[in-house]
Amino acid sequence: MDKGITGLLYELSLRVRVLGASRESASEASSALTRREELLLEIIGLMGQSSVSSIRALYPSVTLSSISSAITGLWKKKLVEKHVSPDDQRLTMIRLSDKGKEALTGVRKSQKMMLGKVEESLNLTEEQDVLLKDLLVRSINYFDQHLELKLK
Repeated sequence: MDKGITGLLYELSLRVRVLGASRESASEASSALTRREELLLEIIGLMGQSSVSSIRALYPSVTLSSISSAITGLWKKKLVEKHVSPDDQRLTMIRLSDKGKEALTGVRKSQKMMLGKVEESLNLTEEQDVLLKDLLVRSINYFDQHLELKLK
C-alpha cells in the first residue's frame, strides 16, 4: 500500500465504498440507481431546474447524449420531470419530481451516514477538527475553480 496521501485517500475511499455496498438493500430506492443517476439527481437537485446542456456544463467528461439518455432513464423511473422552456421552446427543462426529491433524500442520507462513519473513525480533537475543516474547504474551493462549479 502506498503510504502517501493519495494512497491513503484511495484506501479510505475503498473502505467507504465497501461499507456502502454492504449496506445496500434491494428495498432502498437509492440502490436501484447507478452512480451516474445518483450524481445527476444531485446536480438537478442543486440547480433546481435546468436544461440538459446546463447539466452537461457541470459534468463535462460525459457526452451530451449520455447525459440525455441517463435523464430519460430518470424520467422513465418518474424521478425527474421534463417540460419545454417558456422562454425558448427549443429547450427542455429538467427538475426533480416529488419521487426524485425523495430518492435524492435517500441518497444523501446514505452518503452522510457513510461519511459520518469516516468522521467517527478519525476521532479528532477540537484542534484537528478545525484544521481538517480548513483543509476540506480549501479542497472544495480548488475543485469548484478547476471544474468551474457554481453550486448552491
